[in-house]
This record gives sequence, C-alpha cells and structure tokens, in this order.
Amino acid sequence: MRVAIDARWHIKSSGGIVTYLLNLLTYLARMDGGNRYCIIYNDDESRRAISMLCGSPPNFNFVACSSTPYSLREQVELPHLLSIYKCELLHSPHFMIPLSPMATKLIINIHDLIPLIFRRYLPPSSKVRRHFWLYSRFVRRCARCADHIITGSHNSARDVISLLGVFPQRVSVIYHAVASSFKPAEGSDEIDGSRRRLGISKPYLLFVGRQDYNKNLRTVVEAFLILRRMGYDLMLVLVTEPGEYYHQVEGYIREDGAEGDVVVTGTLPYSQIPPLYQGALALLIPSLYEGFGLPALEAMACGTPVISSHLASLPEVVGEAGIYVHPEREDQIVEAVVRLIEEDGLREKLSGAGILQAGKFRWEDIAGRTIELYRQVVAR
Repeated sequence: MRVAIDARWHIKSSGGIVTYLLNLLTYLARMDGGNRYCIIYNDDESRRAISMLCGSPPNFNFVACSSTPYSLREQVELPHLLSIYKCELLHSPHFMIPLSPMATKLIINIHDLIPLIFRRYLPPSSKVRRHFWLYSRFVRRCARCADHIITGSHNSARDVISLLGVFPQRVSVIYHAVASSFKPAEGSDEIDGSRRRLGISKPYLLFVGRQDYNKNLRTVVEAFLILRRMGYDLMLVLVTEPGEYYHQVEGYIREDGAEGDVVVTGTLPYSQIPPLYQGALALLIPSLYEGFGLPALEAMACGTPVISSHLASLPEVVGEAGIYVHPEREDQIVEAVVRLIEEDGLREKLSGAGILQAGKFRWEDIAGRTIELYRQVVAR
C-alpha cells in the first residue's frame, strides 16, 4: 500500500496539529516497514525536521510540493503528485484536501470545529472570521469528499456528525498521546534551570494554550488574582504568545500590582516545556471547549495535578485523575487550588492518578489503529 501524508502543515499550522503530525510520522517510521509512505513537504526546514525525527527509513519517500495549504494551486498540484507516485491513500492531518474526483482515497483529521461553535467570539483580526463563509463552505465540502474522518475525541466526533452532516460510520475516534519526554522529573536540575531562565521564584500555576476565546484565559487570571488577595504567594506562568485575550486582562494584573508574578513565556522550544509542567503546582485548563486537550495529558504524564473544565472532551482525557471545575466559575478554580495547597496528600494522590491515566494514551496504539484504518479505507 502506498500512502501519502500531507506534511506541509508542519510549517503552515501550529500547536496540536503539528504535534500530532510529527508524532504520527515518528511512530509510523518505527512500526510500519511494509507500507510505502510519500511524505509531501514544501520547504527544506520541514524535510530536515521530519528526517531528524523519523531517521529516513527506506519506505519513506519525500515528495516536494510547491503549493501551500489553502491555495488554489494545490487543487491541481496535489492530485498530479498523487497520480505520479501512484498513491492509494492521502492522509491530511487537517481538513483541507483536493476536492476534484480522483482515484486516491482520502482521510482527514478534524480536530475540532471551534470556529463554527464560537463564531461570534472570533477576534476581528482572525482570518477565519474575515472569510467565515469560505471556511464554513470548505470544511463541509472536505468532510463530504473525504472517505473517512479521524477525530481526537468522542465529543469532537459528535460535533462532526451533527454540525457537518456526516454519517457516523465515516468517523473514527483515535485519541492523541504525548511524546516520551513528558514524564515525571528524574531530578531537580532541569526544573531549577527552567525556573531561573524564566524568572520563576515562587510556587506557580501553569497555563498552556493559544490566544483563543475557548481557552478562557480571563478566568485563569481572575482566579490567580483572587488567590493573591487571599494571601497565597504564587506566580502564574502562561505558556502563550501575548495576544488579544491577554491584553484584555493586563489591566487587572497591573491594578493588583501582580506584574512581577505573571510570566508570559511566548513560544518555547519543545524541549523546555516538560520541566515547566514538572515544576508546576498545577495545570489550569478551564477551557470552554477542547477538541482533545493535549496540555492536560502532557501535565498528567509529568505527574502534575490538573484542574480542568468539565466540558467538551476534557473528561475523556482527564478521567478521574483531576479536579473538575465549571470553566466560568473562578471561585471553583480558587477552591481547587486551595485544596491542593492545604489538603495533605491530595497533590501526591492526583499526581499518581494522572500518571496512570496518561499511560492509557500511547502513540504505539494510535499509530497501530491508524495503519489499520489505512488498510480498511483502501480496501473499500
């Protein structure tokens, strides 16, 4: 079987899509020596990064593509490349695929439908908001054209079925997992180095996420400021880029004189993120919606307690290993943090439960299920 994987998203996208793509390629390279893979890329940086991760196995063939995702040109060039290399299947880690009829079978990932669910909250600068009619039309068209759709949670699968009108038998739930570097700390050196590098001088709460409405950054900051007023000497570390939703709460931080206790890291190298989890008092993830909720899984794998929203996909990820809160109730977040600080043994209990829960999500299983899905779709 000859499978093409659209790796152009390595540069085009960010966050969970790239993490998913790189881990999938890594484990396909380790586990599947029988099928042949055409890795479609459009810049040398991507090729080098993927080769470094996968080790360039003999059944991986890198195929250059000059067109970028979402371009009109890709609608012509991709089918041409798939035909030249006689690919039986194209797997896109995002929803965008060629829309013209062709012999190659198509599998897409739809990680979430946040722009459809939270349309009115999209920032004015958002490309999706400015071209919402085009986004809406294309995601529906791609969902109809794809032979099969992968989602990262049952919650997302329900959204795909209900919002896009897709038959349930055309959707498979394949959970995500974390890389092996996300694990409990083996010593304090890396944690101490991370704290010094970022100027973290106190116990800290951690937030990891993009500047999106559904991430609910405002409630995280409000809960932190309440804790400070209650006398808890903590810091808040935000692994995010400064953006619209952070700017909305900067005034509250200044009014409370908390600027010195809030660290905004910006984008960090992947290797610097595990020590931040390992050293945190807890991860706060009170999201209004997540397609999966990878930060929660990363935190649990590191043995860090998770204070999580009870909505959307997060209960599927966190299971019984976290403390659940209503995402718009900062008092519940405050209460959960106070429990972690004051209640003997609770942090250790949640740490152990989180490690066990994270162990249920393995990339070997995910890659194996994906390979089997490839076989099933091609055989139809």
